[in-house]
Amino acid sequence: MVFGLKEACSQPLRSVHIRSVSENHELMQDDGKSLLLQSLELPTRESCRLHEELCPLVDQLEQYFRNSLVGRSLVIRKVDAYARNRYGLPLLQLEELDGRWVQQHLLEQGLARLRGGEQMTADETVMLRKAEKSARQAGRGIWGTEFGAVKSADDPGKLWPFLNSFQLVEGTLQKAAYRGDWLYLNFGSDWREDFTVAIHHNDLSAQDWSQLIDDLWRRRKLSVEGRYTVRVRGVLSLWNGPVIVVAHPKEIELSDVP
Repeated sequence: MVFGLKEACSQPLRSVHIRSVSENHELMQDDGKSLLLQSLELPTRESCRLHEELCPLVDQLEQYFRNSLVGRSLVIRKVDAYARNRYGLPLLQLEELDGRWVQQHLLEQGLARLRGGEQMTADETVMLRKAEKSARQAGRGIWGTEFGAVKSADDPGKLWPFLNSFQLVEGTLQKAAYRGDWLYLNFGSDWREDFTVAIHHNDLSAQDWSQLIDDLWRRRKLSVEGRYTVRVRGVLSLWNGPVIVVAHPKEIELSDVP
């Protein structure tokens, strides 16, 4: 099977047949093995129970799965044996047999948000961000809800109801500072209360941040006391004030335009 590393390299599987989809959106194959849609953050029944406004979106999502994925074969756009979640489930980019890219379709419909760094190529990142942007600007799907809308870093108190959930937060970066093993991007004058982005030095070493840094320098916006607007995506946690820990440069965007 494609899901063993050696087998994936020697005998890549080009399609999968989906038997069912779980409440948490695991796609179950005929042989009982599960996989997940790579790069997407999807509303689930659990999030619906916590945030009732998401329930119609979960209904739509489940209907799409039933009508377009269950009982059908899907084409794998590429095989990456190392793309797995923390529980070891494979993460795949999939197409329907008519060529419709599942990830792109769900983003365009506002039924998903894009995660940041999961082994996407530069071209895939551009295409999927464009699909997400079209839904966000139109207020489609999750973007029309309080839960899914882009949050402002200017009022950290309003972020508290969304702790421990995946969010997009946008604001004006005030200061960058290293403390110990962490780089902190501060969005206010008081790091103990304001929104912060944290990046561990291991991630700075392991990933290629050069394009993001080059963009900032080229626009003459990179300085310790600089002022520039960024959008960050990830799980909102609490370290003194609200924080998102970023592990990949694709989780941070310059947002000079909507």
